[in-house]
Amino acid sequence: LAGLLESAGPEADALLLLTLARLEAPSQDLLVLERVRGYLGHPNERLASLACLAADKLRDHQAVPDLIVLLSGSDANLRARAYATLTDLTGLPLDRDAEAWIAWLDGALSWWDERSEPCRVALVSGAPAAAAAAIQEVAGQRLFLDQLAQLLELALLRPEPDLVRSACRALGTMPEPAARVALERAAAHPDPAVAGEARAALERLLHPRTPVRRSSPIRPP
Repeated sequence: LAGLLESAGPEADALLLLTLARLEAPSQDLLVLERVRGYLGHPNERLASLACLAADKLRDHQAVPDLIVLLSGSDANLRARAYATLTDLTGLPLDRDAEAWIAWLDGALSWWDERSEPCRVALVSGAPAAAAAAIQEVAGQRLFLDQLAQLLELALLRPEPDLVRSACRALGTMPEPAARVALERAAAHPDPAVAGEARAALERLLHPRTPVRRSSPIRPP
């Protein structure tokens, strides 16, 4: 479907984007994500809005910077759609002020540049205290949630049950496929307390008590 984009005009593109937005599962295909992401800056606001829907359903966390740009656009409907997708992909309670999102993005990108690798090292081979601090630090980030879940998954291999339990709790706050897969594996941990924590975290992801706010229902173009 993504390969057909830009091949038959705006109406066909709208239908293709709408179909992608109705998929039942996120996509790991980088080509699909890149093709859809390219429409976020499309001059046709209708296509850009549908691209927001598709990026949300595909769980394209790399689209976050582009979505923040859309908050400063002239079209109110597109701004609202971009904001809904942003909050879905990050879980942040920021308002629609573009400057607030830009300030957050600057800090989050700096964290990835400066702190992600030290945290990874601490999670894999650091002392228990350093690993515990890294779990808390990673859990506090909200940019590129899919990659954050993969970082936390490293802590599940630690020999300290308390650290593994802490990582499970952190993964339980990230509604991403990577987090669910990691918790499913941890649910088979030989330590009953760890396995119980993983099952509880997985339950919170699959059946949240307070449903995550989603964007408005998808309507045909």
